Amino acid sequence: MPQISIIVPVYNVESYLRECLDSIVSQTFSDWECLLINDGSHDKSGTICDEYAAKDARIRVIHKNNGGVSSARNVALDEIKGKWLTFVDSDDCLYPNALNKWITIAEQNDLDLVQCHINREYKNGQIVGNTTTVLSSLQYAASKDYLVCAGGSLFKSEIVQAHSLRFNESVRLGEDQLFFYNYIQYCSRIQRLGDVLYYYRVNNSSATCHQMTVDILNSLHYFVQFKTHNPSWSAPIDSTLMVFITDMIVNQDITDKKLISIFKQCHIWDYSMMSKTYKLIFILMRLMPHIFIYCLRNWLCNKT
Repeated sequence: MPQISIIVPVYNVESYLRECLDSIVSQTFSDWECLLINDGSHDKSGTICDEYAAKDARIRVIHKNNGGVSSARNVALDEIKGKWLTFVDSDDCLYPNALNKWITIAEQNDLDLVQCHINREYKNGQIVGNTTTVLSSLQYAASKDYLVCAGGSLFKSEIVQAHSLRFNESVRLGEDQLFFYNYIQYCSRIQRLGDVLYYYRVNNSSATCHQMTVDILNSLHYFVQFKTHNPSWSAPIDSTLMVFITDMIVNQDITDKKLISIFKQCHIWDYSMMSKTYKLIFILMRLMPHIFIYCLRNWLCNKT
């Protein structure tokens, strides 16, 4: 049984896939399995997956019809054998000592979750922060050192399987964060390393860069629903909500009239759990949407 299961959802990434897989194969820690889930790719990604699996017995490939990244990850979660679990996007990379550093500190400190820093520029070995002490989930939320995503994290498979944690396949934006929030509820010992061990590629053609308003609204609903039951995570969720709303206003092809209609129908907000700043922003959004949209757009223009 391998110590670590690595899940890589794959969809039309032939330009970056080899670099991703090379970063996994070259890990200094060798006791791992890698599940490549080819999610109906139309390019050579599936062939590349098969090529690497033929050369390394630790790599398994599952070919499936396209169902989205959450569907691909969930297929893999049903197949994992490792004690620990991590996710790598197929256009991202791990630094060579990532797995070794994660599992070493996880085993030494009896952790439920280990996280590192993520860099959008490939700067191997850089340390950008201090390693935290061992924290509870509530302490981690209060520390503001958290990394709310699936990449750059080592999860305990036992927790994932015991609580049947899976990615919400109806969510196309923020599915990583929702998985993280659901997982961390069951954690009692968490630590974040100061090291940069995961490279996140900024890819303008990725799914996260092409979200529709309906996807944003759907994600807003699930995030607020989670916050209702977990008020200790209000601060990071409020930040996520503002990112979604800002994107909907600035980047989506949507009229002010439609935005105002959406705002007025948003009965999902629970102002009582928001910080004072976000409470004022959301009240302005609901009661004076014209002013809210005008102020936000002007602020963004001045910022750029």
